[in-house]
Amino acid sequence: MQVHDAEYIRDQIIRRKNAKELIKVVMYISVPQYEEEIQDNENIQKVIEIFKKNNISLQLYDSVAGSYNLNKYWYQTATMNAAVEFDGVYPEEINPEDWAIIHQLEYEGKIIISVYLIDSKGDYIPNM
Repeated sequence: MQVHDAEYIRDQIIRRKNAKELIKVVMYISVPQYEEEIQDNENIQKVIEIFKKNNISLQLYDSVAGSYNLNKYWYQTATMNAAVEFDGVYPEEINPEDWAIIHQLEYEGKIIISVYLIDSKGDYIPNM
């Protein structure tokens, strides 16, 4: 897998938007290792800053569906429109330059992201 820059991310969003193929998503973001106070983690602080800058709310949870460790902390995003690709999920609401930073953090293993796809009825779609 390669790390994608803002131009690539922007192109994927535009392509999916023009094809009317954006889909609603909710993301869960955490760190690979167990940390009781993930909000103090420097990489999570970068993520929080990016989401605040782009006016996307985040909420901290101590467990999420499908999580192996029920004590692991995760940030849940608000529902967003996104281009879903095999190499990543690119939210329309977040500036591509900012998302490239998050993409880089995930690529380097500094954060983990779990994505839930949502259909037009508001039901979760299993990832393929």
